[in-house]
Order: sequence, then C-alpha cells, then structure tokens
Amino acid sequence: NEIPVTDFLQITSALDLEQKIPSFGYPSMLKLRRNAYDGKGNYKIEIPKQIIEGYSKFNGNPVFLEKHVNFVCEISVIAARSTNGEIAAYPPVENIHEENILRMTIAPARINKKIAAEAEQIAKKVMNAFQGAGVFGIEMFVTEDEKVLVNEIAPRVHNSGHHTLQSSVTSQFEQHLRAILGLKLGKTDLLHYTVMCNILGPNDLKGQCKSVTLKQAEGVYLKWYQKDEIKPLRKMGHFNVVDINDTRNTNSLISKAEEIRKSISFIM
Repeated sequence: NEIPVTDFLQITSALDLEQKIPSFGYPSMLKLRRNAYDGKGNYKIEIPKQIIEGYSKFNGNPVFLEKHVNFVCEISVIAARSTNGEIAAYPPVENIHEENILRMTIAPARINKKIAAEAEQIAKKVMNAFQGAGVFGIEMFVTEDEKVLVNEIAPRVHNSGHHTLQSSVTSQFEQHLRAILGLKLGKTDLLHYTVMCNILGPNDLKGQCKSVTLKQAEGVYLKWYQKDEIKPLRKMGHFNVVDINDTRNTNSLISKAEEIRKSISFIM
C-alpha cells in the first residue's frame, strides 16, 4: 500500500519481545495492534528490565514492537471517503500533547508546502487502503530529515478535527454524514487560521461538574460536552480561537489560546 511507517515487528510473547528488541535497540515502543488512543495502548521500553513489565501491561492482547521515531512535530490529516469512493482531505494540522493527551491543535500546521502536500497524499493512500466510509483522523510524525510517517489511524471524527467547526467550509461532522450517506463530499478549504484547545480535567479535581467559565474574547468559540463527572485529564470540552481578521499570525493565536486556557474555571 506504500504507506510510510516506522519499522515494526509482530510480537507473540515476552520471550519473542526479548529476542527481537535488539533489532531496534532502546528506546523502542510496544503498541496494541488495535483500540489504542490517547497514549493508552503504548509502552516505551527504555531498558531491558522493562521488557517483562511492558509485555504484561497488555494482558495477552496482540501487540507489535515499533522502532522509536525522533520527530520534530506531530501532525494529523482529517480525511473522508464516501460510499462511492470519493476522497477528500483537509490541510494538515499540528498537534501538541500533554501526558499523551491532545492539548492543542494548530490549523494549519507550521510545516512547509512540500511536507503538507506529502501528508495529504499519504492520507488519501490510507483511505484507499482501508476502503472505509466516513471521516478518519490520520496521525503522523515529521522527522528532522522531513520524512512523514503514519503513527496512528482513527476511523472516526477526530479530536484534532474539531477546529473545522469554525475554520473550514465543511466541518468534519458534516463531512462524515456526507460520506456515509453517499452525498458529494464538501469542500475542505481552510477559511481561517484556528487554534483548538481541549479543556482537560485538572489533576486535583474530581466529581460532578456543571459547567465552565473562561475569558470572553472575539473569535473564541466554546464547546462544552456536558459530561456528568470531571476526572484528571478527561476531555470536558474544547474551545476554538479563530483568526477572524485573517492576520495569519499563528503565534498570536497560540498566545491568545494559552491566555484563555489559564482563565478556565470549573463550576462544580
């Protein structure tokens, strides 16, 4: 399928892992083959003593060993494939993580045009390979030598695509409906530079949470998920900071998003 990924090996037992890990050296990544998300389903093996512990974490579920990637940034492409085979991809976005959970998405990604075009083409290859219908979130690494490697594929509307609610001609949610209903896919043009921030539960807060307050500002759009209970690092909502004046000043948007994030207060 010509989808670029880092080197990997299937693992069948702790002994198999012990025998194969010298091929990649340390550190290496042990990963679930399916159903991994938000860092759950990954284990970084940095020393030989972690081999048995790492393998036991997965309770016998199928895993593979992956060569560690030294990347300069993480990006993702939201792509859609309709029931009639039409494919559309959104411009790549840049993702910033905190404790393996997405904290911020920057649209568009701060990468050059060559890397952006390559990422979109890779995403379309992924959609052709899977032959699914709907929206997929395709996460990738960009390396120091400007290689683009697929890291994770999520067959659903994706957290890093929430910016499309305000930034794009067609939101990822509308696009998903168009795809599964066999309608013509919508345009994926980016209308405004946008920064999306997840609202994560603080480490010291747990219990019933009614709502949230944050600093009001022009171009800021809040989505509160109305989850009954707040937990540490649980995604409780998100907000988009939209460049409504089209200054295309990414650093200014990031600063504004950080200022608003610090103003968040949870109503218990």
